[in-house]
Parts: sequence; C-alpha cells; structure tokens
Amino acid sequence: MSYGWRDLGNGRRTELCDECGFDARRSLPDRDLDRVLVRLGAEASRDRAAERPSPETWSALEYLTHCMEMVGETIVVIREGRVEPRARVRDVEDAAAQLRELLREVADGDADRAIELGGPGPVTPAWILAHLQHDLEHHLLDMRRGHARLELEGAEGATVQR
Repeated sequence: MSYGWRDLGNGRRTELCDECGFDARRSLPDRDLDRVLVRLGAEASRDRAAERPSPETWSALEYLTHCMEMVGETIVVIREGRVEPRARVRDVEDAAAQLRELLREVADGDADRAIELGGPGPVTPAWILAHLQHDLEHHLLDMRRGHARLELEGAEGATVQR
C-alpha cells in the first residue's frame, strides 16, 4: 500500500491511497462524511460484527469504535487545535450530527485556517476533514474484508490467491 500526502504540482498537498482508492481531490466532506458513516454503521450491524476475522485483525465493532474516536478527535483538533480530550461521540448518528455542525462552522470562512499539530507543517480544517474521510473509507474497506474473511471461513469451494 502506498498512502500519503503528495504535491501534485499545484503547490497544495493532497491525500491519495492506492489501496482503498481515496483521492482527496474528489472528496466533498459535506456529502461524503455522512455517506461513509452510514456505511460504517451498516457494516457494524451485520451478523458476526463482534467477531475478529483473525486474532490480529479488529472486528467490525472495534473498527467502528475506533472510527467514532477519530471523529471525536477531529472535532476537537479543528475547534481547539489540540487532540485531547476528544469530543464525546455516542454513535454513528451522533457523529454525523456533530460533523454536520462542524462543517457549517468550517464553511463559514474557517476552512483555510492554519492548525499546528507538530507535523511537517500546518494543516487546515479542510485538510483534516479530508484525512478523516480517508481514514473512515479505509476502515470501511477493512470491515468489509473482515466480513468476507469470516464468510469464507469453512465455506466449500475454491479460493484464488493473487
């Protein structure tokens, strides 16, 4: 997997991932964050969502908990410029509501404010939201893989490995 932030010649960093296909240039947080939260909730509602597909791989419910923690962290980082304590996020619906409120705040002229997080340089709320979108999309893929692995367990048939 190759994932990271790239300058594609326009002087602005963008986030790309060749594993899950995320491309921040095509991300619209006001549309995409709600959509991915709904899909995460659906994956976490499936049968066997509490089961780990392997000892070292989280269950769908563990991924969902982690995603809610990331949403809470993102909210505090954008509003207050610090990571801890996280905002309390109860569930997918609460995460969506809090993110919609945050997106309204950011849309009111705050999208390009510089936030120093100790990395290679300052980031903006727009960049942080795109990064959250990528994390959530990537963990949705992780959850789907886990469900597929659980379904294949003990199933009759042939498995092709590439």
